[in-house]
Amino acid sequence: ARDRMLMVEKNYFEECQAFMRILSTIAGQMRQKTIKDVVPPSYQRYCQKAKEYISQHIDQRITINEIAEYVGINKNYLTNIFSCCEKDRLSEYINRVKLNRLQELIVKYNYSIKKAGETVGFYDVNYVSRIFKKYYGITISEYRRMSSK
Repeated sequence: ARDRMLMVEKNYFEECQAFMRILSTIAGQMRQKTIKDVVPPSYQRYCQKAKEYISQHIDQRITINEIAEYVGINKNYLTNIFSCCEKDRLSEYINRVKLNRLQELIVKYNYSIKKAGETVGFYDVNYVSRIFKKYYGITISEYRRMSSK
């Protein structure tokens, strides 16, 4: 009877171990899910539409109200949805897209800071310099020097 009891306990212990391995595997798979797997498709559509608007109007001042109107939803709802879909807030995303284009204009086409800024809808040279330094950690002059090497 004692041997039978030990055998039952051993089987129970092995089953628990197997169950824990299964749970561990499931937990690992859940951690690997991307944001696209957990964000509702409607959110993704709204975010895509907002991104379209931004790329189509990169040469202008862009407000979140304009984007929300284009997308067809409330401004606050849009900013919340966008944060779910992207790693950046909507305002940061706009700046990042504009700054990426500004970088290209400065290095590839040798635009002045003023001309590059105006081309992406930034009309204040000081603001362009500040925001560039904030996002990239270096000044535009330093960036030009590094890019020309």
